[in-house]
Amino acid sequence: MSAQVMFDDSETPVSGIPEGERHRYRKQRYPDEPETPTTVVCPCCRVVITLDEPKYDGMRVFCHPCNNWLVIRKTAEGFRTEVAY
Repeated sequence: MSAQVMFDDSETPVSGIPEGERHRYRKQRYPDEPETPTTVVCPCCRVVITLDEPKYDGMRVFCHPCNNWLVIRKTAEGFRTEVAY
């Protein structure tokens, strides 16, 4: 029985992402793609990162394609993603 791949390899933004993490990253389908409770868009490289749990204020996420740590902040409009370092 083969494992089901969540995203096609042609959709992964960078081939340098570790094999076990590739299912979490994909290119944005269109510029104003809405975020779901378990996705975040990196403000630097514009990839969509799928999370294991719903996002919350202060959550830190690592973006493999651009090697940045992101911090999710809660605002009046919703959630905002900032580059931490």
